[in-house]
Amino acid sequence: MGEDITECYTHKKGGPMVVRNEAPHFCAGVVFRKHPEYLDRDQVLVINYTETHHGRNCRQIKLPGGCAKPGESPEETFLREFEAEVGCRPSTYVREPIWEDEVKVGQHTRYFFWAQLDSLATMRVDETLDGKDFLSPPYWLEVGVALSTLFYSHRQALEEVVSILEARLALP
Repeated sequence: MGEDITECYTHKKGGPMVVRNEAPHFCAGVVFRKHPEYLDRDQVLVINYTETHHGRNCRQIKLPGGCAKPGESPEETFLREFEAEVGCRPSTYVREPIWEDEVKVGQHTRYFFWAQLDSLATMRVDETLDGKDFLSPPYWLEVGVALSTLFYSHRQALEEVVSILEARLALP
């Protein structure tokens, strides 16, 4: 007890979510672009996240984002984590989350922001250490592939964001 840091959630297979101290929010960015060679295919920006559990490396593909620091708003968390993981700030983003989800088990909320990168944005090109975990450089993945390979909660968020955007684009 008495820890001054807020840790994110660890999901243990078959076990509960563990939250230390206050239940922070988690924020991530959803960034799309057209495939440079196949313009009918959209891509989404992702990162490989490798953490060690019980001496084994566990790799997940995730959207860029992370946990809040105490007192940080969802927007502040999104901007800080996006810059740390991608290597630059988004060129534009919608200030209100495009999708959010109240997670009852951990009593925290996940916020996903719709963002864009300038075509000249300089993304991080090296692997980096995030606490005890490793992050690959960000890379583009076709949306269809991402929907089958993303970490489960990020997959759910991407499905929701794609559905919301498709509905918005279909409006007259």
